[in-house]
Amino acid sequence: MINEALGRRLWPGLTPADMIGRQFELDGEGTTVIGVSKTGKYLVLQEGPRPFAYLALAQRFTATPTLFIRSRVEPALALRAARQELAALDPNIALQHQGTLSAWLTKYIAGQRLGVTLIGIFGLIGLSLAATGIYGLLSFNVAQRSREFGIRMALGANAADVVRLVLRHAAVLVIIGTVLGLGGAWAAGRLVSSFLFGVNPHDPMALIAVSLTLGVTALVASAVPVRRATAADAMSALRAD
Repeated sequence: MINEALGRRLWPGLTPADMIGRQFELDGEGTTVIGVSKTGKYLVLQEGPRPFAYLALAQRFTATPTLFIRSRVEPALALRAARQELAALDPNIALQHQGTLSAWLTKYIAGQRLGVTLIGIFGLIGLSLAATGIYGLLSFNVAQRSREFGIRMALGANAADVVRLVLRHAAVLVIIGTVLGLGGAWAAGRLVSSFLFGVNPHDPMALIAVSLTLGVTALVASAVPVRRATAADAMSALRAD
């Protein structure tokens, strides 16, 4: 039995159904294809399509086989029963790396999961710093322009006009930061690709989602400065001038 990657290498252009019954040479022996499976992941999650052949253990014996048992009972009970059966066949059989597939996978991808977790934590820290920076810059801008806002309102501007002025300044900051951030993310995509599986680091939807998240964060961070700007006292501003 072969996978689709090996079939495409041996017989380009044929469908999996047409590959069944054909023969190819493996280790100097003729081998007949009896089935074609989907291409899976055999060594690492990030690997590309790997040609692979599945052989009957009775035909191609290996001294260190790996056995996968699918059972409807609890994994612990199935593992115990497997140990007993193997011990009955040969008491001298040495069993290594016994456990459930989920536990093995958890251990296998522990490093990648840790890397993704750290990236997520740093991302949240960066988002918090961005929100703090936007809040600080807008607060400073509102404090510097409080008299201007008061005069505008005294001359007929309403609260919505002042809000637009503040949000326009915030939008400029967000756009500049987003453009620079997306450029950095695009350049660093290859560095984090080893921690990703099934996700393209340059996925447009992911970049759009990050941009929208930054925009919402900036909007929330602008709430207090906007409120201060709309509370500008027109009479105090006129007396000061």
